[in-house]
Amino acid sequence: MAPVDYLDAEEIRAEERQQHCQFMQPGCRGCSAGQRLRRRPCRLPGLPSLGLHAARSDGVDCDHTVSKMVNLCQRLRVFRFAAAGVVGAFSVVGLGGCGGHGTTTTAVVDRPLTEGQAVQLSSTLYRNYTEGGAQIDAQVPYSATVSVGVVGDVDFAHHTGHLTILTATKGDASTTQEVDYSASAVYEAQPAPSLPGGVGWTVRAPDPTDRPLDRIIQLIVALAARQRDNPLLIAQSQARYTGQRSFDRTTVNVFRYSPSIIYWVGASNGLLYRFIGVVQGISGPVTIDLTRWGPHPTPPPPASEIVTG
Repeated sequence: MAPVDYLDAEEIRAEERQQHCQFMQPGCRGCSAGQRLRRRPCRLPGLPSLGLHAARSDGVDCDHTVSKMVNLCQRLRVFRFAAAGVVGAFSVVGLGGCGGHGTTTTAVVDRPLTEGQAVQLSSTLYRNYTEGGAQIDAQVPYSATVSVGVVGDVDFAHHTGHLTILTATKGDASTTQEVDYSASAVYEAQPAPSLPGGVGWTVRAPDPTDRPLDRIIQLIVALAARQRDNPLLIAQSQARYTGQRSFDRTTVNVFRYSPSIIYWVGASNGLLYRFIGVVQGISGPVTIDLTRWGPHPTPPPPASEIVTG
């Protein structure tokens, strides 16, 4: 069954063209991959002041970060509809997925994997690790009244990431939050007027058992593996091939790895474009889209920016 889009893809792209100029900052030259980003208060209209906007260490706003925030602002509009009950809180048809990228569906099949497909699927998470990282765009239907969106940069090789969390609650204001994570800690941005940038970070140990945010981080980290799976075991498992779809003009193979996990994998390049899975404690399937594979250095905040909660 075809995925349900919250907004028509062309409508979203038209809206992006109209809105993008509002957020572009003069003199932006982009960021080199190794530059450390610092954060300062968000200037996006409609978002609370606690939301933070990434900026270069030399004070010039980053173009690709602004573009990412434009996408987040579009998602805010979608979430407001969802929270109001217009489209429901992330209704998903048959784990079809509802990512922010336009998709076209071909005929759906359901058959065992070929030898080549088993090899491709066995290498999917390993490819994420060898690519180094990616940008992600996730939709988390937390409950009937709370919808969560996540965009950010993930460093699969070093188990770190920087995420922007947008939470829309039915009948309440939407909020944004900046989060960094490493293998041993989760950092959450907080106002800190005494610091030069006005933002500090609290730090705590990961707690996926009791914190849904940490459960999502744990899921993101699990999208990379240091070694390939055994293709023979994959072929003998319950994994199924369910056809091809188009993801931003790229043909992807769709694999149902298990009844609760689906992978969209590039037919020609073997990259993971979309993950759809059921997460304990979250009401509906979580959809994670991946783009811009390659090194994404996301070092934790420096000790000078750590504050007490």
